[in-house]
Amino acid sequence: MKKQYYIFIILLVSVFSGFVRKEDNITQGDNYFVKMKYREALYFYQQDLESYEAQWKICRTYIVIADTSSGTLKRNYIRHAETAARKAILLNDTCGAAHTWLAAALGNKAIFEGSKEKIRLCNSIKAELNRAIQLNPNDDVAYSILGTFYRQLGSITWVERQLAETFLGSIPSGGYVDSEKKLKTAITLSPTTIRHHYEIGLLYKVWGKKELAKSSFIKAQSLTAQVYSDYTRKKHIEELLK
Repeated sequence: MKKQYYIFIILLVSVFSGFVRKEDNITQGDNYFVKMKYREALYFYQQDLESYEAQWKICRTYIVIADTSSGTLKRNYIRHAETAARKAILLNDTCGAAHTWLAAALGNKAIFEGSKEKIRLCNSIKAELNRAIQLNPNDDVAYSILGTFYRQLGSITWVERQLAETFLGSIPSGGYVDSEKKLKTAITLSPTTIRHHYEIGLLYKVWGKKELAKSSFIKAQSLTAQVYSDYTRKKHIEELLK
């Protein structure tokens, strides 16, 4: 009886310590991510590949690395990001962040694709973002990406849309008004995120609303960088404000 009791205790400690270790890996990864030490963050997230949380955070990390990369290297990072996001969704389809970051991965993937595949990806991106917002109405990142998505749709002329839909397939509806609405929601949810102010500034710029663009860029400049690509955004804002 005593022997069985000790075996039970050993098994219990083993299971508990394993749980703590996995939780600690994700926490460690988050700590490094905030410090913009993305390689270290990846290392810790990858210690728990059967966790949907670790998988969507792996996707997010690859995307922020890809944001400051180019060419084949960028394409490889995006491929890894998409794989991780899809794994997260397989593990837990109700995780809104997994759908958000899959949409981000697909948006980056579209850069390297031909016209027909771009349109297919457009529809997938919108579907993933809608799913993300349905699961988590407070997901500022999903609203921000959707705002960018609508801005790009708004830049398509009527003639270009008709030609595309005739020869390539259906393009999602949306434009500058939709973009402004989504980006304003993102800003309300997370007012200190540079990307949201930067993206609405770009929207106002192409929309011809120069003063609103200027104030948005100035606001973005005043905020603290949260990811490494924020430094690139700030540099671009400097050039735009000149």
